[in-house]
Amino acid sequence: MCRSLTNASFAVILCLALTACQTGMENKTWLGAGAGAATGALIGGIAKGGRGAMIGAGAGAVAGGLVGHAWQKYLDQQQAELNSQLSKDSVTIERVGDELRLSFKADDMFDSGSQSLQPRAAKEIQNVAAVLNNYPESIIIVRGHTDSVGSQSSNQQLSEKRAGTVRDLLVSKEVSTDRIMTIGYGEDVPLASNENETGRKMNRRTEIFIMNPETSASRS
Repeated sequence: MCRSLTNASFAVILCLALTACQTGMENKTWLGAGAGAATGALIGGIAKGGRGAMIGAGAGAVAGGLVGHAWQKYLDQQQAELNSQLSKDSVTIERVGDELRLSFKADDMFDSGSQSLQPRAAKEIQNVAAVLNNYPESIIIVRGHTDSVGSQSSNQQLSEKRAGTVRDLLVSKEVSTDRIMTIGYGEDVPLASNENETGRKMNRRTEIFIMNPETSASRS
């Protein structure tokens, strides 16, 4: 009986997703994208649980029209708002294909061996959160990095904690935790030489990637 109800629910939700697809194509509005992503998350939740919900959200975004030109426009709007809210002295915003990469000035991020954000970086990340809350269809990947001081294993753990610190601050400012993934790279992806303090400061960094749900699902 339970299985029968689940299958019936899936059929109803799939029908809604297809309707959202048609509406999105005919009206060319963001309403279809939002409805599609929400519906897709339900599809994924029924099909695969937590991870399926993220994949389903990507499928729903496709159904709603949040792909191609529509996604690029959505990303343009986010980039413009981020440029207006963030300090160019502290944060570099780059377009990388159909993603945005926010790179924070390493000097403003973390002291060596620390996972605690410095005040200037914390303020900028709060500003990022305010913008992200205006664009709920985007998925966020936070990437943590370290310098080479200490063991490789401790640096790996530290990079994960740094990414987690940024995630926690975003969540404290009402960005949904379901939208955020974190990755720690340890000391493996340096921007500069670790032979001097200037280079080590550059390598103690965190990056925020803003991505299409469809793209992020394929990377999870």
